[in-house]
Amino acid sequence: MTDRNKLICLLAKVCPLPFSTIGKIADYLVENGVTIQKWIPVTERLPDLSGDYLTNTRVRCPSIGCIDDLVDISIYEKSTGRWIALDGDKVHVTHWMPLPEAPKEERLCCGPLESERRI
Repeated sequence: MTDRNKLICLLAKVCPLPFSTIGKIADYLVENGVTIQKWIPVTERLPDLSGDYLTNTRVRCPSIGCIDDLVDISIYEKSTGRWIALDGDKVHVTHWMPLPEAPKEERLCCGPLESERRI
C-alpha cells in the first residue's frame, strides 16, 4: 500500500469529509514529504542498500541476566548481511526502518548558511 493510500485510510477514520477532499489532502501531504513509517521485521525483509538505519536491537546483559530492546542507529552491510553498531560491535537487530531525511535550512541570501560559516 502506498503512503498516499495509507494516509487516505487514516484521514478517513478521523475526518468526516468527502473522499475527493481526503484524496486532495493526502496528495498535499505526500507532495510535502509526509510518509508513513513503520518498523520492518528483519524476518520479513532487509534493506536494499548498505547504510545507516534506525533499529530495534535486542540487548543481552549477561551480568544480570536480562534481555532488553534498545532503539538505536545501526549500520547494515548488504554484502555480508550483517548489522553493526556505530561502535563496530555486531548487534542483533529485530526491526528496522529508514532514517528520516536531514533537515534543510532555507537560504535567505546567496552566502553560506550559519552552520557553514567558519569562525
